[in-house]
Amino acid sequence: ITLPGMKSVLFTETGFGADQHGQDVTKAAVRAARNAIEFNSIPSIRRLVPGGYDNMALRVTLAVPPQYRANLDIEAVKKVFPYGVKTVVVQEGGGVFSSGIALRAMADVNDDMLVVCAHVAVGVSDGSPPGGEEAMPQAGAAPGEVMREEFSVTEMEGMTQAMFIQAGFGADMPINDVNTCCMRAVQNAMTFNSHPCLETVIPGGMPNVATHISIAVPKSMVGSVDRERVASLFKGLTPTVSVQEGGCLFENGSRGEDKREMLVAVAHVIVGAKELYEIE
Repeated sequence: ITLPGMKSVLFTETGFGADQHGQDVTKAAVRAARNAIEFNSIPSIRRLVPGGYDNMALRVTLAVPPQYRANLDIEAVKKVFPYGVKTVVVQEGGGVFSSGIALRAMADVNDDMLVVCAHVAVGVSDGSPPGGEEAMPQAGAAPGEVMREEFSVTEMEGMTQAMFIQAGFGADMPINDVNTCCMRAVQNAMTFNSHPCLETVIPGGMPNVATHISIAVPKSMVGSVDRERVASLFKGLTPTVSVQEGGCLFENGSRGEDKREMLVAVAHVIVGAKELYEIE
């Protein structure tokens, strides 16, 4: 299995990172790169790679929202990796969702939550110099000035008060089943969070809880997402499910003409109240 710049691919890792305030795409990309590698250790590199770390190739592919691409600092991403011959590839993807609130103190331009996905391939260098390939041109204007007034997003379809917002991602290969990815992304968003206060802060308890799920997948797969299957993850609730373009398909190596890809979906989950109320 090979990739450009590698004689052979040894390991691949994926991760995602978000920036909820300040719309800093570099911060999200650095977090995605760290997320991809921080739960893994490869103590066998010196045995597997002739020449050890000096001959280890790293190919980092970032899926970035195109409107924020111009602000991405690739050198900052490279600093996440202390060793190896590093190549960074940028492609369109990830996701832009609402954080639910915009704050001047956090240098917000708007309420955008930026999500970047990262794919890190580790292999044996073929001797090519380090570099970067632009699968996506540097398009998109930089965010404008910090907003003058703060605001929060409270109302949306079926919800009058947004309470909690979580994001997650899911991957699948080699089958690249989009619904498997979506289910994993939503589960990832929910698994590490708990809201024991829901029945206290929302009058009427669970019957008054509303949920909205946004899924970002590659354009060609938007129509294939099974919204009912995604909604079934929330027992006793009837979530609203929407699908948008985003997520990513990462090149995961090739053997001759046989190219392998890894599909990644991004999920954004909002939990709130159906009916407006005041917290005493």
